[in-house]
Amino acid sequence: MTAPPSRLLRLRFAGILVALATIAGAAELGLINLSPATARQIVLAQAESIASAAQTGLIDPNVVSTTRMLAQAELVSCEQEYHSVQDGLGAYMWDNNLKEMPAANTSDMTSPVLLYVMSPTATNPSYVSYPQTEWCFGWDSTGRVHSISSNPNGPHIPMGCVPAG
Repeated sequence: MTAPPSRLLRLRFAGILVALATIAGAAELGLINLSPATARQIVLAQAESIASAAQTGLIDPNVVSTTRMLAQAELVSCEQEYHSVQDGLGAYMWDNNLKEMPAANTSDMTSPVLLYVMSPTATNPSYVSYPQTEWCFGWDSTGRVHSISSNPNGPHIPMGCVPAG
């Protein structure tokens, strides 16, 4: 017995969304040679294609909620970047045996703390994958990220993207 076409279509698009989220995550972690900004553009372009198909009647508009889909893609991207920065700060402090570091509110991962190194070595590692983040991250002297804010020319902060704890 075969599933009805509308159910197959929903399953297909759900699979596409999972694949797109996986691409964005792999890019953020540096597992594939694709910047997080490019991965984000791919995810959003595909979401817009699916939304266009819904608007033209190729897909039942009730199958896909464009707003929810775009918001979810942005949220996943923001959360992954937050975790990357938080993990990088923790590793930096651990490797350098630090109990305190300069507090900051920045999207620059090269200053005031050198989290990104263009050509890392065993003695000079890079703790994040990119020198610039999409959002600004504020951290305290213990290395705990306490705030996420928008860059002047960057994307808005998706609802729900907040530091843990």
